[in-house]
Amino acid sequence: MNPKSAHRGLLDEARRLIAEVYEEALTKARDPGYRADPEADDIYARYNAFDALIAQHEQLRGHSLGWISAAFQPSRGAGATRTAETGEFALVDADEMELTVDRARYVQKAEDAHSQALAELEMRLHELNLMLATALDEEAMHPRSLYRAFEDALGELDADVRSKRIVYRLFHECLAPRLGSFYEHANGVLREAGLLPTEEDIRAALRARQAASAGGHAVPSPAQVPPTPESAWTQIAGGVAGAGLNPVDMAVLQQYLAGAAGPPASGAAGRPHGQMAVGAPASGAASPLLAVLGTLQRAQVGVEAAAALTPETLQREILNALGGGDGAGQAQLSELEERTLDLVNRIFQEIHGRAELIDAVKAQLARVQIPIIKLALLEPGLFMEPAHPARRLINELVRVGIGIDAPEDPLLQRLHSLIDRLLEEFDTDSEPFRRALQALMEWEIREREQADRAEAELRLRAEQEAVRARAKQRVVGTIRHYLRDRQVPDEAMQFILKVWAPYMGWVLLNEGQGSDSWREAVHVLRQIVEATQPDRSWEEVRAMVGEDARLLGELEAHLRHSPLMEPERRQLLHVLRDWFRALLHRRAPTGDASDEMSVPPLEAVLPEEEVPPEEPPAPMREIPPEVRPGAWFRLYMGKDHIPRRLKLLSVLEPTGKVLFADRLGEGPLEVDLDTFLDDLDAGRTRLIDEAGAFDRALSHVIRNIRDTLDARAV
Repeated sequence: MNPKSAHRGLLDEARRLIAEVYEEALTKARDPGYRADPEADDIYARYNAFDALIAQHEQLRGHSLGWISAAFQPSRGAGATRTAETGEFALVDADEMELTVDRARYVQKAEDAHSQALAELEMRLHELNLMLATALDEEAMHPRSLYRAFEDALGELDADVRSKRIVYRLFHECLAPRLGSFYEHANGVLREAGLLPTEEDIRAALRARQAASAGGHAVPSPAQVPPTPESAWTQIAGGVAGAGLNPVDMAVLQQYLAGAAGPPASGAAGRPHGQMAVGAPASGAASPLLAVLGTLQRAQVGVEAAAALTPETLQREILNALGGGDGAGQAQLSELEERTLDLVNRIFQEIHGRAELIDAVKAQLARVQIPIIKLALLEPGLFMEPAHPARRLINELVRVGIGIDAPEDPLLQRLHSLIDRLLEEFDTDSEPFRRALQALMEWEIREREQADRAEAELRLRAEQEAVRARAKQRVVGTIRHYLRDRQVPDEAMQFILKVWAPYMGWVLLNEGQGSDSWREAVHVLRQIVEATQPDRSWEEVRAMVGEDARLLGELEAHLRHSPLMEPERRQLLHVLRDWFRALLHRRAPTGDASDEMSVPPLEAVLPEEEVPPEEPPAPMREIPPEVRPGAWFRLYMGKDHIPRRLKLLSVLEPTGKVLFADRLGEGPLEVDLDTFLDDLDAGRTRLIDEAGAFDRALSHVIRNIRDTLDARAV
């Protein structure tokens, strides 16, 4: 089966599942015994729910099938999103909230029950994406997508929210038993297409393919190259200052390397980096190690780095090329060459083992190891100068590599090309490292400009959302304050929640809490609430709403200037107007007394009341200094979920959220601040601090050397 057939097979499986759920739901909805469940809380709501499902079965089914199909073809509008009819300040009633809670609970149960199958499916879909070069939604078959398809279809249902919840529970009842076989079949479709089940298998196959592609490159015979500059190590023994090492570490490095160097060569001391040392071994023979390094360096040009490329494998290649696959090749090395080879290898092992990088980036980094060994022999100042271009290049490669989270990232190919050019150009001085560093920094500047724009937009949207959330909280708090101990009829409550609350939010955002418009909006809210109370007389109601419910005409005039007008606004206004007219009629005195009775001023019936104070936000937890914009974190995403490497963009204090994104400012993720800090304290989330990776690795290796020397001294 080819990948395109697998893609079609997956879509067929998903559509078949949706169809089966609807058919079973329809059968149960028609079953008298199921309809009249004696344990149901509200039998009439249950009847209404199933009647609506039967009447709109085909419409709902088509909606869900379209939703799933779009998820498999995102370019044609995947992930149909519902638009709230009442605008961004629409309040959610209790039944709608329960529907959201139900969905979250069902999704969590499905994830827990099928975690292994979902993990395999996720990796297979990722591999399928790579093979198809499409933007297939890798969560198209996840429980959250399946349940979202049903929930979204309920928007088409001509029923109240309580009935929708009953139908949604029926969907869950029909879907849950089918998920196990569904994921088994989906994995089977991808298995037939040759997509591997586990991440380790995928990596093994990748390593095998890359090793096979690299197998045709034979290693040429060693060429004559400049002699080993052993005498140049006397620079270290002479006390060259190294700003990157403390005095103790510097002394250890001097003891480790200078002791292996030969007698000083004339003119060796004080040579700047970038110039090859000219000292030669006493025998005057060419260095076999430098010859082998040059050969291996040239052999790597243009070769795709295998994921298995590590410092250890490179060291074995060096020793094998020297003529001793079992390590006997070390006999051809001087003591200084052995120690230099060991030192660089241990530095790269440290970086390779500790750096938060994907394997593909580590493999590219390992390709620089051979040029670094060669340069360390030619320029001993490499270990002593923190500003050396070779060290800075390694530091930048690690730092940039943090943001690469997938082998198909275009930046990875750029790094491969840059390292290829370095391998081609480097011979005896560090100038190619300087040029590579410059090119890398220029790429990063251009990418940084793009990312800065995206991050600024994300941060602005997040901060605006935080302001809106704060305003919504203020509106909700004000409404609750005036509804306390009040019984408001449904007609008025629907108008308050669906029309007036969005308008109050719009006023608060645009004109502020101290504006006349906000005070007037709050005053109108009080009029509606108080006029509906059963203890209000005809005179009081008429004072608050006016004869013939004139207040509603004023409300319509207010709402005409608001962008939050929804299709049902006029209908709700009409219902509320009729209700107030009926209320005035019911409470009006008999006979002609109503004409003689005076209506008191509104101020007398509804005296000014101080607006409720805004609830002070809960004090934020103390944020550690390392939690700062630009810092990278390995974020814990929950049990059985793969952690994500993301950059912190902003801490949104008004909402208590932390905003993250990838290196390009894309794929934004908001995390609750308290949850993030708890995960950070518990070690589930980790800071990724790879600044100065070469320098830190060097210091760590020197400390290990110091411990070894101290142990020998004892």
